[in-house]
Amino acid sequence: SDSLFKQEIEDGKKAVVNWINQAETYLAQNNATQFPTVALNIQSAKRGAQDFASDPRFIGVVAVDAIVNDLGNKIRSVEGKFQETLANNQAKEWTARKDDLLRLVKHYFDNKQYSRSVEEMMKLRSHLLQPIEVVARQQAAVEEARGKLAAIEREINENLFQEEISSQLRVPESHLSTAELLLRNNSSQQALSSYQSAYDAVEALASDPRYLRVEALTSRLTELQNRLGKWKAAYAENVCAEAIRELQEKV
Repeated sequence: SDSLFKQEIEDGKKAVVNWINQAETYLAQNNATQFPTVALNIQSAKRGAQDFASDPRFIGVVAVDAIVNDLGNKIRSVEGKFQETLANNQAKEWTARKDDLLRLVKHYFDNKQYSRSVEEMMKLRSHLLQPIEVVARQQAAVEEARGKLAAIEREINENLFQEEISSQLRVPESHLSTAELLLRNNSSQQALSSYQSAYDAVEALASDPRYLRVEALTSRLTELQNRLGKWKAAYAENVCAEAIRELQEKV
């Protein structure tokens, strides 16, 4: 009778231990497809331990209380390992996605596809804000990625600004080139109209608050203003020459 009772206790314990061992075996393989099975094994072990502890035959038995306590510790241990594994895998996936997005941001930036780079940048920003179980471990990676993002964004903005400046400068440069060409062809009146358009565009740029003290623009504007001055002198010379010719023709 006593031997049979001990065997029943041992069988009850063994059933729970089997669930725990299965959970640990699958967990050791670290295969995500088996994680649902690990979770089921842990749940089965918990239910088995509860059933074992609440079995009327074993209530109040000191040996059983000790076994139940030991089983509880083992279940909590494997459950802790499982949560840790899930968190680590989540962190690896998060890091891989972070690195991939950052690679795309830099790839599009290096190829001057700024709009695509900004798109990937927005995805990366969103990714960096995702809650993850091991935030403390990833905090350094988050800050590093944000630093790289900020640097790339500054470069994109600077490049876009430089492109904007070049685009704005093309207007007076085009008008002035036309004015210079027309003047060489002795079309003074047409040249004067192009000169005025170039002059107005240069003045507008020079007084635009967005571009004040921007060295890249200031030097180009100085060049244009010098060319405008030379054109004006050449124009005056042409006008004088034409006036002299007209006088000579009348004499």
